Amino acid sequence: MDKIKGWSSEGQRYVAEIFTEIRRDERSGIRQKWEVMYKRLCKAVKSRRGINGGGNEDEDDFEIDPDVLYEEV
Repeated sequence: MDKIKGWSSEGQRYVAEIFTEIRRDERSGIRQKWEVMYKRLCKAVKSRRGINGGGNEDEDDFEIDPDVLYEEV
C-alpha cells in the first residue's frame, strides 16, 4: 500500500468517502434533524436524572418510541 502523508491509500479513500457522506447529509438537512432529536433525548435524560431542576418523582418513566424517533428524520 502506498503511504500518503502518514495514511495508506486505502485509509485516505475511506476518509474521503466518509466526508462525502457527511457533506451529503449536511446538504440534505438530515444532519440538522438528527441534532434536534439528539438534543431532545439529552434533555429528557437529564430531566429524568434530576439535572437542571427536573426529576419529579410523580413523572412517568421516559420511554423512547422508535417509530416517533425516526418519524422526525
